[in-house]
Amino acid sequence: MKPMTDDKHKCLKGLYFIFNIGPDGFSEIPLWFEGIMANGAGIIQVRGKEVHAGKLASMTCEVIKLAKRYGTIVIVNDFPEIARATKADGVHLGAKDAPIKNARRFLGKDFIIGATVRNVEQAGRAISAGADYIAVGSIFKSPTKPSAPVVGLDAITSIKREFPDIPLCAIGGISVENIMSVKEVGADMAAVISAIVTAANPEKTAFKLSAALSVRFPDIEEEGLCEFDIDDVDD
Repeated sequence: MKPMTDDKHKCLKGLYFIFNIGPDGFSEIPLWFEGIMANGAGIIQVRGKEVHAGKLASMTCEVIKLAKRYGTIVIVNDFPEIARATKADGVHLGAKDAPIKNARRFLGKDFIIGATVRNVEQAGRAISAGADYIAVGSIFKSPTKPSAPVVGLDAITSIKREFPDIPLCAIGGISVENIMSVKEVGADMAAVISAIVTAANPEKTAFKLSAALSVRFPDIEEEGLCEFDIDDVDD
């Protein structure tokens, strides 16, 4: 895939699916994978913390090939060198991964760099270092990372108040039942794993999650506005 242009921030919105490969994830592309992109997953992160670099690169290339059909952004977790080698759109870095400044020098200005943060102070440091978006969490108790500290919806509110122009991705325990709440407090994206991979119908679930994130909330109350209920989406 081609690196992002100066308009990359405009692409950082909506449903963000984390595709976990390795011992605790997938060993191949599942049959429903393309279907979730067709149903609204506009960003895919490929994560393989415990797999050989060659396997991670190979799986990333497979994801990129499918993503091209839908204009889906592909992000590699942790490894800037694999992001560049596979021509992915960017990399996501946690607190214990490569420094953001080093990744930016290595990848250049056109690649997307995301960073995981928990509070306003960490967000400020990540943005100053060159992050294009920040992932905030865990917002709710996460079945994928049950030991992760829960920062709650207030973390989104606080960070968005301080940095309104940086794309923000809510992460941790997000489901069809609570995704509207992260949208309401200002999240531009919502990252999910379990909500999709454990669903009876991953494609339908992706559609419901994406539909919730596409709702536009008015700045002021207007009489006669219809309310959106995710359960109203046809099964």
